Amino acid sequence: MKTRARWLHWLCIILCVFLAAAMCFVGCQTASDPTDPDKDGGNVNEIPGDGDDEKPAAAAGYVNIRDYGVDGTTRTDCYAAFVQAALTGKSIYVPAGTYYVSGAIQLRNQNLFGDGMFQSYIVSTASDSSVPVLYLGRSCAVEDINIGFDPSLITGNETAGERAGIITGDNYTPPWPLQRGSQINRVHIANTGTAIYSPQSGTEEATSFSVAYTNLELQDFSFRGIDFVSKTRTGNVFSNIYMRSDHIVDSLFNMEGEESETTIIQLNLEHTKVSRAAISLDGCRALALSTLHIEGIELVEEDATFIYLENSSGRMDAVTVYYTAVDAADCSLFKIGDAVYDINESWQTEPPATLSKMIVGTLHLKGIHDPNVGIHGSRPDPGLNGLENFLFAEREANALGPYKLKIENYVYYTFQDDAAGYRAFATDGELTVEFEE
Repeated sequence: MKTRARWLHWLCIILCVFLAAAMCFVGCQTASDPTDPDKDGGNVNEIPGDGDDEKPAAAAGYVNIRDYGVDGTTRTDCYAAFVQAALTGKSIYVPAGTYYVSGAIQLRNQNLFGDGMFQSYIVSTASDSSVPVLYLGRSCAVEDINIGFDPSLITGNETAGERAGIITGDNYTPPWPLQRGSQINRVHIANTGTAIYSPQSGTEEATSFSVAYTNLELQDFSFRGIDFVSKTRTGNVFSNIYMRSDHIVDSLFNMEGEESETTIIQLNLEHTKVSRAAISLDGCRALALSTLHIEGIELVEEDATFIYLENSSGRMDAVTVYYTAVDAADCSLFKIGDAVYDINESWQTEPPATLSKMIVGTLHLKGIHDPNVGIHGSRPDPGLNGLENFLFAEREANALGPYKLKIENYVYYTFQDDAAGYRAFATDGELTVEFEE
């Protein structure tokens, strides 16, 4: 009997422990259930604002721009609202709508996000062409939003830094550059002089480094799409970027100054008239470019090129150039400038001589000077035979330092009677072009 009593005693203890644990588990699940709008277990933080504007996953550090008296449905100037929101030090949520601003929105260690790149719009009406839409300093993220200027402000004559969509540094004193894990992601930038600008003005206040620029659509810029001219940049990543403009531009993607350890993953440059170079890389060391796609680019001025390289070396895994137009003389596919290790410092009196090389994994050409007629119109004499002094690779006169262009795999397709030109791969200047057998 004593043995049976002890057995019943322990059975009761076990059942009590089990029931207590089950009640605790159910209680915890109920308290923290994110699907129940009537429960708040401390894990779900709402953005302040109207119920329609709530983002259940957003942190308490976000403010809703609509809480500052704007709703994105009129042409009312919303600049003061963005200033007030930014001064909270918190990050800013921009619900779907169009918000006009008369000045630059300046963020440092803050995020700006909307409901999608074709849902939430910020349109600048600033009269001063030197004022960007956004200044971004230190650690920032901009996501799911559309920014640009009122189209009536874009003259087509903008130059460096004018009507910039984003400047990669803030305008505070002292200034901070955009850096270390910051990201511009799922952003559409349209109607600018330059979509994203990293300037160099004697200091390094806007030297973007270790920043991810991903999933971007840049359209209708009048000078350059991405223009990085600040010094000693490192570790920036450019991924899945599409560029196209209805203006005649200097270049779509421009790097100069010094950019090392640059990673470019799927850069698409399409359907734009170019006066200098579709892509220009100057001072880019240790370049790692996986895929560069050039399609429907029109070279409209003498001596223009699709790909310009100066003081730059590295590897391009795949380069595709499709259905282009060459409407001027003396143009080229590749143009190579100097090949020295110039670090752009006053104390460097003599750049060391180096052997620079660009390796292209696969070069795929299709329809050079044979553009899409529906988009670009017909040419009286399409194909290579109708071009004046077109070169596949050329070296600028008096360029410094030896340079080699190595192509591992060369693929071409032509719709015209000009296959011999593709096979000849005409070059000029002090340049070594090597094809891997």
